[in-house]
Amino acid sequence: MLEGEQDRQRIERASIHPDGRQIAYLGGEKKKEVWVLENFLPAAKAANSAGH
Repeated sequence: MLEGEQDRQRIERASIHPDGRQIAYLGGEKKKEVWVLENFLPAAKAANSAGH
């Protein structure tokens, strides 16, 4: 963030629960991300080379 730039976030959608005590909202900043997961799946077991 640049110095002096305001931190602005937007609320995209908002919903009030029927009991009037809860609010749900969707918001934040728009940005693109790429995530990489390493070793996510367990290693495959080696096939039995003896044919058993």
